[in-house]
Amino acid sequence: MRPRSFFLSACLCVFLLASLPANVPAAVTDTQASPQGSSKLAGVTFSGSAKLSNDQLLATSGLKIGDTVTKGDLQGAADRMSALGVFSNVNYTFKTGTAGVEVQFVVKEAPLFPVEYDNFPWFTDAELAEAIRQAVSFYDGTAPSEGQMVDLMVQAVQKLLPSRAVFGQVHADLVQRSDGSGSLLELSVAGSPVLLEKLLFTDAFATSSSDIAARMVDVIGKPYSRYATELFAYEQVRPAYLAAGHLKVAFGEPEASVAGGSQKTVTATLPITPGPVYKWAGAAWSGNTALSPTALNSLVPLTVGNAADGNSIQALWLAVSRAYSHIGYEDATVDDQPEFDDATGTVKYSVRITEGPQYHMGELVVTGLSIDAEKHLRQAWTMPAGAAFDETYFEEFYDKLIRPTAAVFDDLPVHYEKTGQLLRRNAQTHTIDVLLDFQ
Repeated sequence: MRPRSFFLSACLCVFLLASLPANVPAAVTDTQASPQGSSKLAGVTFSGSAKLSNDQLLATSGLKIGDTVTKGDLQGAADRMSALGVFSNVNYTFKTGTAGVEVQFVVKEAPLFPVEYDNFPWFTDAELAEAIRQAVSFYDGTAPSEGQMVDLMVQAVQKLLPSRAVFGQVHADLVQRSDGSGSLLELSVAGSPVLLEKLLFTDAFATSSSDIAARMVDVIGKPYSRYATELFAYEQVRPAYLAAGHLKVAFGEPEASVAGGSQKTVTATLPITPGPVYKWAGAAWSGNTALSPTALNSLVPLTVGNAADGNSIQALWLAVSRAYSHIGYEDATVDDQPEFDDATGTVKYSVRITEGPQYHMGELVVTGLSIDAEKHLRQAWTMPAGAAFDETYFEEFYDKLIRPTAAVFDDLPVHYEKTGQLLRRNAQTHTIDVLLDFQ
């Protein structure tokens, strides 16, 4: 089970109630009475919730207008609302008058996440959603990461399984989207796996791609999972489209159904909207002073007029960042903004570079080696103090130290089992000390 990452905290302000004393005038008056007191509930109002209506909030609280309530009743109402999981904070105040007690609840909504049904090919999404709404009337396709609402959702889906002769345990887990764009609450069933027999695509390019076909072994014959299929789409199908210039390719949610009446295998269909093919029209650089436009253009692996290979474009921005790290610009950032021209089928990028300060080599600090071994290491290290710090050089040098090597220590017998490293940055002097430790 994937770990849940949300912790619910409820802040409850508890006030005491009592019957209004006989000598208090009819005007509404704030009161704080003994814990043993009780009053008629004249009204309840709510604020702070966009998800639930006042009627839904009242039903959740368990309070009923006209009932006699005590301190414990109000606290219980706040506890019930808090336990739902939809609210991260529940506070209330009250005032009493001749008609009774009027209570105002102020809530703060907890983060809500889209709900995805991972491996329920026996049901449509609409059937699953309807089963949940029978248990949670306000369900709209989103939910908190945990709490009573999530428990009710799990129970509702669990009760649905026997109708298809499916037996397993339903779970709810907060997971990252396959493209890393955010989180979602995933409902899945364990203990009753079905295998993906066939994966179909709605676009001919994916069906005919040899690159995609070569990777189908990653999912075919494996337990079906909508999440795994989406991940396959992002990591294997999408790169094939990007390479061909389909920079706006989009994927829908996979749809699966049991294959041939079997309860053990499924056929899934991945909706694909390929979008147009774009040609590379170049990059316009700004903000760069340490590297000239000519130097930056030398890193571009694309030719104007050819397909705008999206994978190569992403590699370009990494190469630019890498080039800056060669010359000490550790904080350099690359902001790339595509400018699509659908009339000509071209894309040009406006690239804003924020270089930040240049860092230089500070001290080389070595611990854990003998005097002779340290001497050899310092002789092998060729980045002098004061030179522009070259992160690539450091990484390549450190790779040589994972195990004792003649490239650093010649034929000197050196023994250590593990190494440690730290780049100690000084933001005032813009220097970086390299600390190497051997054990």
